[in-house]
Formats: sequence, C-alpha cells, structure tokens
Amino acid sequence: MMELIRKAPPWIVCLVLGALAFFLKYCVPGYSFSALVCICLIGLILFYPKSSTLPAVLRAGSDTLYPSVISMIVLWVFTIAMGYLLAIPMGLGLNGTWIAMWTGWAARSTAFSFRFRSKKWLYMSKGKVDSKA
Repeated sequence: MMELIRKAPPWIVCLVLGALAFFLKYCVPGYSFSALVCICLIGLILFYPKSSTLPAVLRAGSDTLYPSVISMIVLWVFTIAMGYLLAIPMGLGLNGTWIAMWTGWAARSTAFSFRFRSKKWLYMSKGKVDSKA
C-alpha cells in the first residue's frame, strides 16, 4: 500500500485525502471536523503544486533572481507577518497560520504563473552557453 502511495502523483494523494476527510465529516457520526481544514485541503490541491514546481522550472531556465525574490517577499509578508496577525492578535491560533500559508501558496502560484506566461524566463539563458564544452 505504501509503495502505491509513493508512486502516485501528489495531486491524486491530496484528492483522495480530501475525499476521505469529507467522508469522515458527513458519514461517520460523532466525527467533528473543521470546515477550515477542508478549505486548507482544497488550497493544498489547487495552489501548492504550482507554487512548488514553477519556481523550479524558472530556475532551470536560468531565471533565478525572480523566484528567489518572490519567495522571500511571500514568506515574510504572507507566511510570517500575516500568520502572526491572524494567529495571535486576531485569536485564530493554528487556523490563522494555515490561512496565511494557503494565502502564501496562492500568491506564489499567481506570481510564478504570470512570470511563466510572460516568457521572459526563456531569454535569461541566451548568450550564457559555454561553447567550449
């Protein structure tokens, strides 16, 4: 069973876990489950894969500065600052941290998608190829 899970694409694993969570919430009596957890699972399925793979694609195309700067800005603005504000002053606790992480994944996905579609990253490696090799 574990071998099957390791070979499955991550989005399928997330989809199955999300379906299991919904099943447990509505079909098993007495099982309490936060709606926020369901929202976070949906955010994980929609935004996390794109926010993790697109920076690698951009870096492979020699566009290293843009993914690094965007990742650092999103980390400090969304994950740390927004996570702190939602968790402690607003009193959401760990749920606020998850909302901040979900928002950070969405922001990274959006920024990297714009950069990928602009095709500027394709021209980063022009003229940098070593012809002596």
